[in-house]
Amino acid sequence: MGLSENLVNQSFAQRLKLVRWLFILAIVGILARALYLQVYLKENLEKRASRQYQQSREIQLQRGTIIDANGALLAVSLPLHSLFAVPPEVTSPVEEAKLLEPVLGIPGDRLFRSLTEARTFSWLSRRVHPTQAAQVKEMNLDGVHSLAEYKRFYPLGRQASQLLGFVGVDSKGLEGLEYGFNKHLMDGSDRENAWTQLTSGSRQKRLSGGSMQLSIDSRLQYYVESQLKKGVAGLGANSGVALLMETKTGRILGMASAPDFDPNRYKKFPKKSYFNRAVGVAYEPGSTFKVVTIATALQTKVVAPDDFFFCENGAYNIQDRVIHDTKPHGWLSLEKIIQKSSNICAAKIGALIPREKFYQTIESLGFGSKTALGLPAESAGKVYKPEDWTPVKVATMSYGHAVSVTPVQMTAAINAIANQGVYMSPRIVDEMRTAKGELIPLKPQVSKQIFDPSVATNLTEYMHAVTEEGGTGQRARVKGLEIAAKSGTSRKFDAVAGEYSAKHHISSFIGFFPAQKPWVTLYVMIDDPSRSYLGSRSAVPVFREIAKKIKDLNPDLATTFDSPPGVLSRATAQKLDKTPMLGENKELRQVKHLLMGKSLRSALFISSREGLKVRVKGSGTVRSVRADPRQSGYLLVLSP
Repeated sequence: MGLSENLVNQSFAQRLKLVRWLFILAIVGILARALYLQVYLKENLEKRASRQYQQSREIQLQRGTIIDANGALLAVSLPLHSLFAVPPEVTSPVEEAKLLEPVLGIPGDRLFRSLTEARTFSWLSRRVHPTQAAQVKEMNLDGVHSLAEYKRFYPLGRQASQLLGFVGVDSKGLEGLEYGFNKHLMDGSDRENAWTQLTSGSRQKRLSGGSMQLSIDSRLQYYVESQLKKGVAGLGANSGVALLMETKTGRILGMASAPDFDPNRYKKFPKKSYFNRAVGVAYEPGSTFKVVTIATALQTKVVAPDDFFFCENGAYNIQDRVIHDTKPHGWLSLEKIIQKSSNICAAKIGALIPREKFYQTIESLGFGSKTALGLPAESAGKVYKPEDWTPVKVATMSYGHAVSVTPVQMTAAINAIANQGVYMSPRIVDEMRTAKGELIPLKPQVSKQIFDPSVATNLTEYMHAVTEEGGTGQRARVKGLEIAAKSGTSRKFDAVAGEYSAKHHISSFIGFFPAQKPWVTLYVMIDDPSRSYLGSRSAVPVFREIAKKIKDLNPDLATTFDSPPGVLSRATAQKLDKTPMLGENKELRQVKHLLMGKSLRSALFISSREGLKVRVKGSGTVRSVRADPRQSGYLLVLSP
């Protein structure tokens, strides 16, 4: 018995010792796991927890405002009330659901589920009417709270929609400037701290991002957009682009793409309408590029202003390629080459330019590189390196093929001709300020002399001939306004067939005015017009209508060439005119109702918008409106 008893005791002691060691190992394992989670995986787990937590309680914060050059609001965040519950604080969910149901118009059972959810936060109703929020506040219900969310609003609707873009969930920019400048427009405050303040009942601090002032002029933008949309619809085109640039500064005064969308209701529009074609589409510019070719030839002195070239009567062989003109021509001067838009003579001139010099000029004009506009989805275009240039490629590039550009690149390049050979990098942002109103320095604008002033003057004369009798752009003429311009038509490349299409084209027209002392450069591009593909018959009429509207808005353009003139002066900030439109009803009494008491500036703007012919007598404020005996229009009598 003694031996057996000793064996039993020894066995028990060993088992106890084993259990003790297993327990110790378990404790060590738990501590090691905790250490691993707390130290090595802490950051990752915090992010995961934060994401899971935030999914159920995202709020829309206030973003900074975006205004136009005259102070008109383009994008603003408006405060709206949202109601939420903290379920652990709710004492009588059934009673509270019954009280909230008639006020919010939400079924009681749904409210009950929200009030009793197994979490610390639950939405009851987002962005409710102020009167509803006030009624709920008066009830003073346990666990029911309200907060001010912000909804992004675009007062001008579709105007500049692709440029501005829009915001989505959590007030984050998704397209346009809203996306490109999201960090600036969106406040950097810590969301967790903001929610801690909300749920603890402490006072929420104001959340606000920085503001932006654009170079866009809403009045000009309206005309550019409306005429572009009419043109695209009338021509049966896929899309279109129009750009208006201030000559001396490179500031973009108008940027339009059609079709467009309403950023206030962006989900109801196809995603392709969000695309800003002014910076995102790269295309072969066609004959508008001949301006670059001939300017470069003059700058490098391989040709002289009085040179003539033989245009081979309409057909010219280069290696295995036959180049054609739309009409046969013999000997032409440089002016006539631009006016008649000869591909053959442009190819001959391009072949004379040293390849490195040609490439350097093309590159210095911004082709092949993105601009500094800060807009998303911008294309750089395509410019081949000189070592890849064949004789055929040089020839076709000289008249705008074998090179791809964006509308904003083309506008800035031709604007250099208008600006006496000085290239100004395009600019869309005039000013940026922090939420505290502090001015933020902008990146320096690129300004460089590309062409001699004499070269620019010669090209201006050649381009002016385009809009004269016999030119490809004579339909662009506006009475009393001298325009220097160039038309362009290029065939679209069919990727499936592996060749250029004979049916699908891109038509464009670009020019500046007044030609003698330019103020603005205007570009119009029509993608695949079905009714008339030549730029002279599609893009030109749209250009003309926009130019007419700008001239009507500022009649001084016809006689005075100081820029920026009269009506469009930025010296005094002007709010966008919201006077109702007359439509077809233009009786004298309605005209009086619109114009009486208006300033000269406002009266001229409204008259231009309504298509009214007016003559002005005096200065100050409109005191009398009557039928004009000299013309079929109205006489405005002004006095201080």
